Amino acid sequence: MRILKPVLLSALIVVLCLFIAPMTYADTNVTNETSLNQEQKEIIEIFSKLGEQAAKSNLPTHNDQAQTIESFSTSSDNNETRASLESQLAELGVKEISQEEVNRQFGDPNNSPNYPSIALPPSTSSVKWYSKSSTLNKNGKTYVIQMLFAQGLNPDSNLYSAVNNAVLYSDQSVIAKNVRYLVQMYAQKAIGLIPVVQWTPYELLFGDAAQATNNDYLITHRESTTMIYSYVRENTQSANSFKNTYVSNMISVASTHTLAYYDKAANKPKTKSTDFATTTYDENFGNTSKAVDSFISGIKGVSNITSFTFYNHDKTKSLTYPISTPLTIIQVR
Repeated sequence: MRILKPVLLSALIVVLCLFIAPMTYADTNVTNETSLNQEQKEIIEIFSKLGEQAAKSNLPTHNDQAQTIESFSTSSDNNETRASLESQLAELGVKEISQEEVNRQFGDPNNSPNYPSIALPPSTSSVKWYSKSSTLNKNGKTYVIQMLFAQGLNPDSNLYSAVNNAVLYSDQSVIAKNVRYLVQMYAQKAIGLIPVVQWTPYELLFGDAAQATNNDYLITHRESTTMIYSYVRENTQSANSFKNTYVSNMISVASTHTLAYYDKAANKPKTKSTDFATTTYDENFGNTSKAVDSFISGIKGVSNITSFTFYNHDKTKSLTYPISTPLTIIQVR
């Protein structure tokens, strides 16, 4: 019996391992993704560049274009850049989508002759549509996520806005060397008003800043919005079971800042225009885990920037602009 004990013990260990192993394997499949993975970050970065290209391409030129910090591309350059960026998106599984693709991805020909329930507006010269499919394992189940991206290209789209020569302030004497920022941009997110970018006197006036008094401030801007509509279903469900569970957006703003100021060194008034572009989005933009959480809870999630604001140096003057945030794809034009 003493000889058999080690054998019986070994057999018992093997049996226990057979029962325990599947449980351990199941646990490794549970994904609690609270932040974006590297691929998602790369996709967002490319859409940021596309959005800024769209905003820049419609921004009017000005007389001192050669003096600007950033030389904005011509229309033909923008087209070439967009093609290059879209090629990078395709390598990451994000492609321009047609209604035929929607039919294939969301429809079920065996269920109804009139499928699918999703009617996608076509890509036009004003808005482009893209699609990305992925899966996510959570709490022992696998979910399929289909993201539809819509990006505004020009003012003919409700995902785009344009404002010319808005007056931030006029006849207000501001000594540039005495302030930290001449203008600041904030975005209204679900978590509150968040600073996006702050421009210093040096950036806007170059070497003149030390001996310049700013009197007037005008802003011309173009804003391109990128929406993501996330559809989710369990992988065991049919294709026409997708539900739009999460909506989020990104805004890209290209702006020309025109200042009328007095240059003490030159002893004469001057006008200076400088171009900038920036992109911002909520931390849950493109987060597939949030989309799955909303599918599980049955409560649709929204993570949109709803407006952005330009402030002067001491926030006594401001310009606020609302962002169009269509919650369904049929509202996009």
